[in-house]
Amino acid sequence: MKTDSASDKSTSVESGYKYGLSAKEWERLGESLMSSLADQFIADGIINPRGKSQNKLALETIKIVRKHFDDGREFWMMPRYDEDILTLAKKFRAKGKYRESCLFYATWFEHRVNFIVTRERFALTENEKLQMVREVSMLGKLTWHCQL
Repeated sequence: MKTDSASDKSTSVESGYKYGLSAKEWERLGESLMSSLADQFIADGIINPRGKSQNKLALETIKIVRKHFDDGREFWMMPRYDEDILTLAKKFRAKGKYRESCLFYATWFEHRVNFIVTRERFALTENEKLQMVREVSMLGKLTWHCQL
């Protein structure tokens, strides 16, 4: 049974809505999330993209996601601000505000390094990743950690 009230739309799967999203919006969200997961799996070295079509990459991503769920594991997604930070650095540079620009470039660089050193290929636990990001100096992240 379809209903049009706002409260019904936020919870009714039958009407095509769940959490306030239409079926089309869920489809777009799913495609976006799968694309992000594929990018992450490639960055982590889980998927090798060489010579593979987008369709093949999508199928490999789905296979990994299904295994993840079958193993009872969850996905944790964190927002990334590195593109916003880089955009601000460029805007400050264009305005001749070089101190602010340097600050944002340095912050962007540190975010990128943190992203790299916490990838799954290093087999760190979540607590170890958090400790790495918060407590290890930039020099440590760029030198000894790479040897682990």
